[in-house]
Amino acid sequence: MKSKIKLLILGVFFSTASFSLSLDKAIELSLKNNNAILKAKNNIYIKKEEHKKAIVSKLGEINLNADVSKYNTPRLLIPFVPKLPLSSNSIPPSAYNMTTLSVSYTVPLFTGFKLLKNIKISDLATTLANYSYHLTKREIVFNVYSLYINGIILKKELLAQEKRLEALEELYKDVSLGVKLGKFAPVDLMKVQYELTLTKSNIKIIKDNINTIKASLNTLTGLKDISWHFEPIKFKKEHFENLQKLINIAIRNRYELKIAKDNEKIAKNKLFIAKSSYLPNIYFNYTYSKIIGGGAEELQWSYNLMASMPIFDFGKRYFDILSANKEYLNTKRDYDQTLLNIRKEVVEAYSKLNSAKASLEASKKALSYAKEVMRIEELKYKTGVGDMYDTLLAISNYYNTLANVYKDKYTLYLTQKYMDYVLGEKL
Repeated sequence: MKSKIKLLILGVFFSTASFSLSLDKAIELSLKNNNAILKAKNNIYIKKEEHKKAIVSKLGEINLNADVSKYNTPRLLIPFVPKLPLSSNSIPPSAYNMTTLSVSYTVPLFTGFKLLKNIKISDLATTLANYSYHLTKREIVFNVYSLYINGIILKKELLAQEKRLEALEELYKDVSLGVKLGKFAPVDLMKVQYELTLTKSNIKIIKDNINTIKASLNTLTGLKDISWHFEPIKFKKEHFENLQKLINIAIRNRYELKIAKDNEKIAKNKLFIAKSSYLPNIYFNYTYSKIIGGGAEELQWSYNLMASMPIFDFGKRYFDILSANKEYLNTKRDYDQTLLNIRKEVVEAYSKLNSAKASLEASKKALSYAKEVMRIEELKYKTGVGDMYDTLLAISNYYNTLANVYKDKYTLYLTQKYMDYVLGEKL
């Protein structure tokens, strides 16, 4: 019985441990369960199958045909070709009812290069699907990073506010005792009560914000009713090269630019197809038939070469070319705009990174000042030479600054990850 209880406890422990939901676990689950990623995977499969379809289209089609006909007068089963001298055996049988079974094979010999271009387009579409899949993965991973780190920031902010609450509660006890002894004015106690109420309200808001982040993480990971602990993350400051080198790295790595370039290639191939509509289409066909009727059957085969080319279509091909050309020009503009957007994002990320570093250094210095000011103001008030407003302000400033240090620390980490994201580097 004891062994069963131990096994049950171990099972619960390992079940909980498997869902410890650290940052790495959250990323792993999001990549496994997120619907956007699953759809992107399916899209790769779809594009691969379409590429296979485009390749086998060159091989033509084999069709099995059946035709059952009834006529008001007898019909020869096959065309009659007179052979002299005529005899009853040389005339094919005839029937009112005829059934024709045939197998035909039609293969395109020349289609104005449409089939080859469609294969190229489908191959590019498969590549695009892969790019989109990797891009979706990167977006999901960065979103998990962003939410999880913001959860850590809020948790640290909550810790700072709870410490502020503890300090105010201690101050409230001291002031209450001082009021009873006639050392402090009753109004000072009301001032502390106001700060206590305000701090409790802030704690409630932070907890609500944490719950919102938990719900967002559940959506990304595909989980429900999971407890997120937002454990602290160890990290170090990263060194990034000069701005122009960073821009060059982003241009080399970013999937968005690769997608824009391949869209341009697809549009160029579509323009070629539109122009090739002025070329002829040539097909080869072979048909083997069995014609049944009147108690007899006849075999017949034929092969033929077919060519067609539209001469006049009221401008349809011309309009197709105009549309395809405009689409091609738009994709070139999209590429140029994507290039500009990437440059802009790298510059913004670089600026945010420098600002985050400066903010963290400033917060650390401000924290040491705020701690000393709080100590002095509390001492002044307790010795009767200070003011309650100054004391409360000092306490508030210290714990707000402490929260800012936590916030700036993890904001720096997040901006480093954002820089990796805009550079197209591994997250």
